[in-house]
Amino acid sequence: LRPLARLFFFDRLPFCTNMSDASAPRRLFLKAQCPFCAKVVAFIGAAGLADKVTLETDSEENREYIQKVAGKVGFPALETEPDKVMLESTDIIDFLAKESDVDTEKLPLYDFLMEGVLKNYSILSRHVREREGAEAYLAIIKAGRGETGRGGK
Repeated sequence: LRPLARLFFFDRLPFCTNMSDASAPRRLFLKAQCPFCAKVVAFIGAAGLADKVTLETDSEENREYIQKVAGKVGFPALETEPDKVMLESTDIIDFLAKESDVDTEKLPLYDFLMEGVLKNYSILSRHVREREGAEAYLAIIKAGRGETGRGGK
């Protein structure tokens, strides 16, 4: 794994490729390069809750499932019980923290990310959207993903 993946404890989080694995912990659906997904994974790693979730990667099958049970597709998404998915990163963190009796204010790595990298990302994103518009914002996101032109890769 890349060093950043180790920082976010990806090497300790189980990945699930079979959606019918009933013995697995709660499923956490993630999308590559999603800052809100990174926020949830940072919390899980810092809180030592890796055994509470099984990661599901973005796939057509998972998108269809999320759409079916949540009414829309969004990432991250936490399956809180069969056929029930929570979509907002802050709600997911609050849910897991409450369920596991974790005080997020006592997690220095998580706090560092929230008050540093992700806070700056949010400020920059808002600034670009307000000043340059949604199209310019999406162009920056696509460029960051290595996509070119309107059609992407």
